[in-house]
Order: sequence, then structure tokens, then C-alpha cells
Amino acid sequence: MDNRTNLFTDPLWKYKLPDTINTDWVVDKAYNLKNKDTNVFGGWQSFDEEQQFQFALPIPHGIQLQEYLDERMNSIAKGLGLPAVSLLNYWYNINPPGAVNEAHHHQDALLVGNLYLKVPKDSGAIRFYRGGDASYYIPKDSDYNDVIGTQIELTPEEKDVIIFMGWQKHSVLQNKSKEDRVSLSFNYGAIR
Repeated sequence: MDNRTNLFTDPLWKYKLPDTINTDWVVDKAYNLKNKDTNVFGGWQSFDEEQQFQFALPIPHGIQLQEYLDERMNSIAKGLGLPAVSLLNYWYNINPPGAVNEAHHHQDALLVGNLYLKVPKDSGAIRFYRGGDASYYIPKDSDYNDVIGTQIELTPEEKDVIIFMGWQKHSVLQNKSKEDRVSLSFNYGAIR
């Protein structure tokens, strides 16, 4: 009999955005906001200090999308025994061919999400990293499993909504396609 107890878990939730929620406006908005500045190794993000706290998606287009995201995020929070959460901020991402996002986490966010809007083949998977120093101890030729794995990649598809904990370190691999990858990222925090 195995007496194993998992000490910690790094959950991830993946949903498919319903076709009844229009997202064409999100892609249009991202390209309308884009300027010549690049800030993600060749890519572009709309997020800056002035936009740090945007508590609602644009009205009227964003109402249906935000209601969907609010419901998902609060269902997750409740299932984890957390208080209700609300949108802290959001930003648009455009990663052209060659662009990457380095490893990072989302400070002050309890839950983090990405809605993938334009995802050409080979446009970059999202890679998640295990916390701690396990990579120093685990032999390189070990078979991956959720106990000894030190990183895992997830290849999103259009209209995927991926949600994970704010402290989960992640990166986005290089866009090797000939087209832009476009997504909407958002942070949720506890209502205090």
C-alpha cells in the first residue's frame, strides 16, 4: 500500500470559450492599440503602468466576455476555498514571428488567465515551471510525471481559456510561424 501524500498541487484549468461570445473586437482592439514600441523580445503588450488597474473590459463589447470570465474565476476560487475574486487588470498581446515571453509570474494576482484569439500552428506553446530546486536533483533521462516533472508545455488553440495560479512561473516559447499570435491576458485578485 502506498502511503503517499501530495504536499502541494499546481492546478491549471482549460476551457473553450463558447462560440456565442464574440471576440473579433478583441483582436481589432489589440491591433488598434499597437504602436511601434516592442517590449516582449519582438512582441507587443498593451499593459503599462497607466493601465495597471482596469477593472472592466470595454463596454459594450466586453460585457459578455467579462461575465464569462468572472463566473469561471469565481467558480475556481470557491472550489479552492478562496474568497470571491474580481478582475484586477487585463492587456492585449501580439507576438509576431520570432517573439517570445521570458519566464515570469504575476505578482499580486491570485488567478491568471489567457484567452487565445489567434493561434497559428507553431506560434509558441506556454511552458510552466515547477517551483523549487527539483531540476538539480532529478536525472535528465527520467520519465515525466506530475511528481518529478520540472516543466511542462501546453499548446493552446484558438478560443482556449487557460487559468492558473498567479505564482505559477511560466513563459511563452518562440513564435515559429509566419503569423502573429494574439491573446488577451488578465489577472484576478481577492475582493477585500
